[in-house]
Amino acid sequence: MRCERCKFENIPGQITCVKCGSALQISSQAFDIYPPRMPKWEKPFRNFSRAIRRSRVFVFIFTSLHAPQWLRDLLSDNSLGLFLCLIPGLAHFINRRFKEIWLYFVAWLIFLLAGIFLYGGTAGAVCLGIAVGLHVGICIQYGLFKELDNFREKAAMAFLLLIGLFVIYIGTSRIIFPSITGSYSTLTIPYYNISEGDYLLVRTNIDTETVLARGTLVLIHPEIVNNHGFGGNFRDHTVTAEIIGLPGEHVEIIDNTFAVNGEKLDIEQYPVPGWLHNIGFSSIIPENSYFVGAQYILGGHGVVLTSDYIRRVSIVAMKDIEGRVFMRWLPLTRRGFLE
Repeated sequence: MRCERCKFENIPGQITCVKCGSALQISSQAFDIYPPRMPKWEKPFRNFSRAIRRSRVFVFIFTSLHAPQWLRDLLSDNSLGLFLCLIPGLAHFINRRFKEIWLYFVAWLIFLLAGIFLYGGTAGAVCLGIAVGLHVGICIQYGLFKELDNFREKAAMAFLLLIGLFVIYIGTSRIIFPSITGSYSTLTIPYYNISEGDYLLVRTNIDTETVLARGTLVLIHPEIVNNHGFGGNFRDHTVTAEIIGLPGEHVEIIDNTFAVNGEKLDIEQYPVPGWLHNIGFSSIIPENSYFVGAQYILGGHGVVLTSDYIRRVSIVAMKDIEGRVFMRWLPLTRRGFLE
């Protein structure tokens, strides 16, 4: 109670002022001198945190390694806040502190969605990086650094949070989209409105024993061709290719045009890659294999292209097909599903 004479704050229930001795006005209202009780849902986390701190195993490790105090503090009740901060804003929302970070949360959500929308390009990578940084900022704002003493400790903890969240983001994306990946196109195919350098989405859950249709765009691993003195013209260690010949068919290159079983194919739908221009080629495709059109480059100087070399890198076994392209993702002006 506050003394009206000297303005000193006395404890509830005090009859006279401790400082000046003046009589205090006693209210008939009951005083609650007990702090609010912890919610029932939070008690198991607190008990678990205490059990870890009291564990002899952790005590032995910390005693043996002489762990710094800031590392020991991670096993305090603050560990609950760190766990809840894996979802941005959750710890603040539960503790009714969301208004402190709502701007951070809105910015995080905007950059996260922008990063997903622009995934595969430089702008998308920058947006996702900013989203991870904002996530770290939300964790820091919760008070996880209050026990750290100097800048080095805080910088080290922020770096560990940044790396950990980055790994979690990648792992989460793979869990949510387990059978979808992406690759940059190495071909220009007017029929599909695809240009070299476009970012394509690929489904990896395909049946490699089922024969795919001619014209299907697929993903193959560059090791298949790199072992034969060739390399892919790619930026992400994968090669996009178009299926030209099916098992048992006769594939030829006549006047810079693919021909299958003696019939020339539409050059806009089945373009001949540049490295095969002005080269005569003829071969029967083996069983369980495809002839694919892909933009390769020679791995060394002085290599003379022969039918044998072309067979090695252009005839690909069904089991070596990693996925099937189903969508143009970037640039945005040509985003859409493939026909």
